[in-house]
Amino acid sequence: MELAAADVGYEVEGRPFRPHVTLARVRTPMTPERARTLARAARAVSYSATMFVDRLTLFDSATAGTGAHYHRLHTAPLGGR
Repeated sequence: MELAAADVGYEVEGRPFRPHVTLARVRTPMTPERARTLARAARAVSYSATMFVDRLTLFDSATAGTGAHYHRLHTAPLGGR
């Protein structure tokens, strides 16, 4: 996904991937055309994987000049093996 985003002009971060879901993060307003371009790039990505998940953790993040700062709000253990 990161490489697909790079193809439409987003910077590649190059750090190890940590599986997560970002609900929303907006730094600057995005034009509708830019959003459509990014959506097309996302639909072109094919990814499939299986992994064991033993908990969900909800974080709040605040961005600053030094990068994002994360605060754990809640961790919910999941049933597992």
